[in-house]
Amino acid sequence: MTYLIALASAALVGGALSLYFRRLDPAQVNYQPCEGGWWEAELNGCQTGLHMIPQQPINTYTALTYLAGSVFVAIELRVAPVYVFALASLGLCIATAIFHAVSTLRSHLWDKTFMYAVWSTLLAYAACGFVGVSGWGAAGIMLGTAVLAAYLLAFVFPGAYVVKTGVFFVLTYFLTAVRLVPTGWQTAAKLLVASFVMFAIGLVCQVTDLERVFPIKRWGHGVWHLLTGVAIAILFYTVHLAQ
Repeated sequence: MTYLIALASAALVGGALSLYFRRLDPAQVNYQPCEGGWWEAELNGCQTGLHMIPQQPINTYTALTYLAGSVFVAIELRVAPVYVFALASLGLCIATAIFHAVSTLRSHLWDKTFMYAVWSTLLAYAACGFVGVSGWGAAGIMLGTAVLAAYLLAFVFPGAYVVKTGVFFVLTYFLTAVRLVPTGWQTAAKLLVASFVMFAIGLVCQVTDLERVFPIKRWGHGVWHLLTGVAIAILFYTVHLAQ
């Protein structure tokens, strides 16, 4: 039942986005040719203009995985911190979908903004375990951290996106692993490894998409969305188990 609710939530948002895209006139969009450099965009003629919305249907709708994954863990855990994570994931889902649909600089900025928000909530929740903060206290810290990190990193100190997200990635996995070391090779540790492996495979898919060698044309970055959407949800679940 949880799976169905998660998928239904993604379908509902996907339907709303589809209706929104139908109202947009490609000629009126401040389009940036081939913004992001994705293979699907190139195959759909990104060099010559915005011919349809969404310009990258696969990259657009696979972003719904971020929402589906967060809804799943929200239903499973039903604790205050997971709702902050789900809210940030909803923002990431919508921002990423719109960015791939219209390829504007503004939508790209919001895509990065909500990625910072998601990763900062994960890191904040992992850190809360070390100071014994849980429940609504942890949720408040996560929300404040997400807003502050997103604002500072995206708007005040822009640039170095890969480095910033990489730092969040490393610290979150490190703190969670440290908490799990005393427990041994239990379910939580296995989930942490599974999440890491999915990210690694997703990164390979993304790089090969950018290099135009991914075996299934148009799908490289879309698979990155699918894998990282699931991996982030698993990571949050694992962080919770480590508290």
